[in-house]
Amino acid sequence: MVLMMDGTANPYLGQQILAALFGYTIGLQAAIISFRGGRTVAAWFHLGKNPHVFDSALSKKTFRRRWYHDHVSWMTPLAVFILIGTLIGLYIAGDVYWGIPYYRQLWIGCLTAPIGTLLRWELGTLNGKFSIRGLYWFPTGTFLANFLGSILSAGLTAWAIIEAGDVDAERWEIPTIKAISLGVAGSLSTVSTFAKECVEIEEKNPTYDKKRFLYSKGTILSCCLVGLMVYSPIVRTMSDDQL
Repeated sequence: MVLMMDGTANPYLGQQILAALFGYTIGLQAAIISFRGGRTVAAWFHLGKNPHVFDSALSKKTFRRRWYHDHVSWMTPLAVFILIGTLIGLYIAGDVYWGIPYYRQLWIGCLTAPIGTLLRWELGTLNGKFSIRGLYWFPTGTFLANFLGSILSAGLTAWAIIEAGDVDAERWEIPTIKAISLGVAGSLSTVSTFAKECVEIEEKNPTYDKKRFLYSKGTILSCCLVGLMVYSPIVRTMSDDQL
């Protein structure tokens, strides 16, 4: 959306400000609708298995302990490790065998993703603890994760555009830049938690309360503006130097 507003997403169309704003609106609503729909479907499945799962009292269904309940603490991490290791191995094999930069971007992105994930986890601990002018309802940690992720993504995208056209850079430098943007910035920012918090803020407050509006629109506008402030000067400076 930042590239569309700047006009570099499609040089033939120029600046697409209205289209980008429309895209932000559709994206936000799609995320919220998806969260509500997923929660409803999950409730249907659980109600089918246990009709009392959403009662205020404890469920009346008897819990049957099975053998894997005693081993789930090590089985789950092992299964995830094997799955991720297999995917990274396939990406590396595709990179070495075919020499496709996209596969190089994927395996580097997988290796750098934990950096953004751990940082977002730490920022998430600020929710409900750190207030902005006494607004304890405001998910400060999630907002900072998306804000910082937007800065990092915009800067790396501009850097990749500057290096475009360099044959040597297209082999390692550009795929690495895109991989860090995909892995670190992609894991640092979050849409799922953002949509969940928008719904929860609405449900915990009176109808037509302005809190969800301030949080949802404020996050989008802030991330958009900071993205433009980082991306546009870098790209404009590059264009002026080339001229």
